[in-house]
Amino acid sequence: MFGAPMPALAESNPQVLSAYLRARAADSDGRVGVAADGYALALMAAPDDAVIAIRAYRVAVSAGDFTLLNRARSVLERADMAPGDAAILALAEAGLAGDATATQSAIERVKAGALSF
Repeated sequence: MFGAPMPALAESNPQVLSAYLRARAADSDGRVGVAADGYALALMAAPDDAVIAIRAYRVAVSAGDFTLLNRARSVLERADMAPGDAAILALAEAGLAGDATATQSAIERVKAGALSF
């Protein structure tokens, strides 16, 4: 794990570190469901940690865990670290919800981002 950033609360909260490390191990073994569960626990214990959130986001996409994906996206957006495809996710959610204002806002985010078209 040398060179890899650790979650900010890992030093003061062993539960965060334990959940995070289990998730990392499962992730490296390709067990995305187990990894998603571990990152979800770690993110619940450290809800503003962008290090956990970026890993959770990536695994949630693979696992199809939309609850975790949205939690991670929210953290990353607040930290101004959201991946380019986060705007597409927001657009899809707004469209599914039938929220015209949120849909228009999401369209503007897509237009302004790396995935503009």
